[in-house]
Amino acid sequence: VWNDETQQWAPRYGYKRANDDGADWPIMEVKAGDDPNADPWTLRKQEKKARVDKNETNRVRNVQRNGGGDGLKGMFAPAP
Repeated sequence: VWNDETQQWAPRYGYKRANDDGADWPIMEVKAGDDPNADPWTLRKQEKKARVDKNETNRVRNVQRNGGGDGLKGMFAPAP
């Protein structure tokens, strides 16, 4: 994706992706049902941490289900 502000190409997904999380955004819109006094940047960080934790839990569960051992060593543990 071409970024007009930096005049560089940025990947759509992953590290240094285009349309990043908004940590440097000076203003964020508040939806009709949201609390107007809540900090939207803190909420976004908490939501992302919850998503990452859920993803890691599911990854460990998948490794265990597929016979990968304890799941804490990672997907590509070196062979003994």
